[in-house]
Amino acid sequence: YVSHFGLSSKVNWIKGIGEWLPFKEGEFDIAITTDTLDHAENPGLILGQVVRILKQGGLLFLSVNTYKNSTKWIKTIHKKLGIESPAQLNAFTFKQMHNLIEHHGFKIQYSRHDIIDLERTSKDPGNKESAIKNSIIKAKKISEQDGLKEGLKFMLAYFTGGRVYQGDSVFIARKT
Repeated sequence: YVSHFGLSSKVNWIKGIGEWLPFKEGEFDIAITTDTLDHAENPGLILGQVVRILKQGGLLFLSVNTYKNSTKWIKTIHKKLGIESPAQLNAFTFKQMHNLIEHHGFKIQYSRHDIIDLERTSKDPGNKESAIKNSIIKAKKISEQDGLKEGLKFMLAYFTGGRVYQGDSVFIARKT
């Protein structure tokens, strides 16, 4: 990562995986995980590792994509149709993530959930027509590069939710 992303060489970068963090028990005051648990096969195992490496009273800063209760079903349909990202293994609601964090020995100090909507994903905020036009342009490019089927899959994903129902959730929790 240091060479590929130009990360600081002053930092001691350690390669590892979330399911087995290569650190001693109680080694850290703070743990940060961003956009990880929804891509993990076993998010609970990762949170268990975070609990293990944190000191008593240590802080967890966690951000993850979450979904509204009323639209989580769209993720299931996308998965069945093959238009879901293969890297996105989990689709949590805000409440599910809240419960998962607390179940693993944390007391949530702060949490926030922001749903992304069509206007915010558009080049012209507040203009749904612009968002739709931009998605059609993107679908055309996908069709030209990867075939009509892929372009249609993109449009289906976009109009059945796309990023409209997805949001970013942030949690700050203390190890109890």
